[in-house]
Amino acid sequence: MSKVNRVVAIAVFLVVAVAALACAAEVVRAKIGAKIGAKIGAKIGAKVPEVVRAQRFELVDSGGSVCAVIAADADGAGLGLFDEDGTVRAGLMLEPDGNGALAVYDEHGKCRVVLGLADDEAGLALSDGAERDRVLVRVGSDGAPELLLMNEHGIGISSPPLTMPGRGQGFIPRP
Repeated sequence: MSKVNRVVAIAVFLVVAVAALACAAEVVRAKIGAKIGAKIGAKIGAKVPEVVRAQRFELVDSGGSVCAVIAADADGAGLGLFDEDGTVRAGLMLEPDGNGALAVYDEHGKCRVVLGLADDEAGLALSDGAERDRVLVRVGSDGAPELLLMNEHGIGISSPPLTMPGRGQGFIPRP
């Protein structure tokens, strides 16, 4: 992956992460209410740090359940979004080399959609409830598009088998 593509991928990840935090903060602020916020602000002081740095952030709801996690380590950075039962429902992953993926999970925590970029190849995978790939779409580094439709046994029914960029890469931080 070119240096420019890596920088763009990292920038997109950071923008999405900041936007998610801003949206989540607004929801939390609205739930807590201005009255409680004013009391807390008075107790801790009205000063807000210009920069907050950490390797991990957890966003919790009013009951203390984790709704979102943003984390980074040697394996990369990730954003995980969780439902009220703590099941992962979406994730954004970015590896140190700039490869990344966006994954969407069903109510059972099964990965059903992956949109990934790896080594200058972009791909989309749609899976069934058993996490078997059923539709793979890929654009290779040479710009050539590929499409594969598979039956329930994983047998291609439309074109030669593909590998999915971003599949199994990165991580989603867990609560």
